[in-house]
This record gives sequence, structure tokens and C-alpha cells, in this order.
Amino acid sequence: MPFDFNEFLTLAEELALRNDEASKRSSISRAYYTVYHLAFPKAETTVGPYRRRRDATRLQRHRDLSTHAWCWQQYIDTNDVDCTQVGVNGDRMKKRRHTADYQSQDYANLDAEVQRQIEDARQFQADIAALGGLLPRPQ
Repeated sequence: MPFDFNEFLTLAEELALRNDEASKRSSISRAYYTVYHLAFPKAETTVGPYRRRRDATRLQRHRDLSTHAWCWQQYIDTNDVDCTQVGVNGDRMKKRRHTADYQSQDYANLDAEVQRQIEDARQFQADIAALGGLLPRPQ
């Protein structure tokens, strides 16, 4: 049976309750991966499989994007305002995850960032479900 990535959000909520910084940073990361794993397969289904391209068949801004950047760009590059917002929100959550995973300096307002990431992940679940099966679609 395939793994249910929504379980990452449950884990994120559990980690958020701990008092150590590593757990809180991990909570931010797990919440992000919940939304990424909801969004990426949907984008591949409606847009087509992710492929790193090094040719001129795609627009320059889509060449050599990471899977994460590619995913969010598919949502942003639509004519549907709700779909675009899903992409913007996903990319914002990715930036929080990057800070939590890779920045070693003191993390200002860590508790607030953890709660914001979890709340955004919960809202994301509803927002992506509301898009239906046809989005994202390229312009």
C-alpha cells in the first residue's frame, strides 16, 4: 500500500509540541513535505512528467529546475487565480523548510514559524483538493 504523505503533517504536529529546536525545525520540514507530495504528483498528472531539460523546447525559466521549483512553477503559471495561489503558498512553505533545514543561525520566532507552517499545510490540503482534477494546466 502506498505511503500516505498526510501522515507527515501528523508527525509535524507531534514534533511541534516538543521543546527542542531540532524537533521544531523538523516539524517545519515535515509539514512542507506533506504539501509537496500532494502537489507534485498532481502536477505530473495534469502537466506531464517532470523532466530536466537542457534543450530549447521549453521556456528558459523552466530549464533545469529542481523538482520542487518545477512543481510550484506549474501551479503559478496558470490562468486560474486559486491554482496560482496554491503555487505561491507552496513555494513560500518551501522557503521556510529550506531555512529550517539548512540555516544554522538562531531561528527568530521559531515557535511562530512552526505554527504558521502547520496552519498553512492544513489550509493547503483544502486548497489543493478544491482545485479539482484539471489543474494545474499550463497557459
